[in-house]
Amino acid sequence: MKSREFILNNEPERASLLLYLQNAPLDKSLKVTVETVKSRRTLSQNSLMWKWIHEAAAALADDTGHTPEDIHEHFKRRFLSPRITEINGVTTERYTTTELDITEMSAYMTQIYAFVVGEMGIYLTQPGMTDASGAEITQLGGG
Repeated sequence: MKSREFILNNEPERASLLLYLQNAPLDKSLKVTVETVKSRRTLSQNSLMWKWIHEAAAALADDTGHTPEDIHEHFKRRFLSPRITEINGVTTERYTTTELDITEMSAYMTQIYAFVVGEMGIYLTQPGMTDASGAEITQLGGG
């Protein structure tokens, strides 16, 4: 039997799953797993995070020479917990935003914003904010 995945969000989807299971052949054992769907970070969250990282890097470039990748790595290590793996006695730590869900990414970005604006005094863009003429406001926050 071909593998099939169902995402249940409403009664018609539940009915479809139940019908599928009722008609499943019993000549082979089937494995059924039910788990909560984890919504990954959004593209707009990722884009805004990188915009902030580039803004922070640009503000620091003359003083430190740090690249956006340097800043990104610093923030990941400062605000995220590592994913630890051990293979053949060698332990490695990996910090990544790729596996964050929407809520986790939001919390991470809140930490970045508070640190960059509050502690570093660097202005960061806020999405969707415009002035009276309708132009996007790109300088917000900071001290």
